[in-house]
Amino acid sequence: MSQEESVVVAECTDLALARELFTEYLEGTIAETGLPNPEQSPGVLELMRLDIARLPGPYVAPDGALVVAWIGNDAAGSVGLARVDERAVEVRRLWVRHQFRRAGVAKALMEACLERAAGLGYERIVLDVVPSRTGAIHLYRSLGFEEIEPYDDYPFPMVFLGRALTTA
Repeated sequence: MSQEESVVVAECTDLALARELFTEYLEGTIAETGLPNPEQSPGVLELMRLDIARLPGPYVAPDGALVVAWIGNDAAGSVGLARVDERAVEVRRLWVRHQFRRAGVAKALMEACLERAAGLGYERIVLDVVPSRTGAIHLYRSLGFEEIEPYDDYPFPMVFLGRALTTA
């Protein structure tokens, strides 16, 4: 990435691109962490694949959002927001392509999530992350996220984080 290029976050209307990025997230999670282990967690994998097949699914207004980060003409990453309940929304499938890591893409995507979640009228934003993704956990904490009670069940360890939103 050259110094002239910056991260631009926009709504993702290209569902083929969204499927590609969400699939990379799934494959990357398995490769980087071993989780979800296909042999130990077939239900989790099935749900994630179904989520990808049903895009845009829950990632559309007024309940959610689907955004992509661009650096120049390249899609650098993506993330989805999906409704948990009337008051809370969940960050799902945050993914940054390897060549764009450490370029501020994840932070830009998370800031867009916070802005969009507040704009949709939610009071809280939550997420879960595998414990080995320490860089992501550090980013989330730097944005005001704190550990919360689990809101979902997984057959492997997860860290659950959340924070209040300001709608001013």
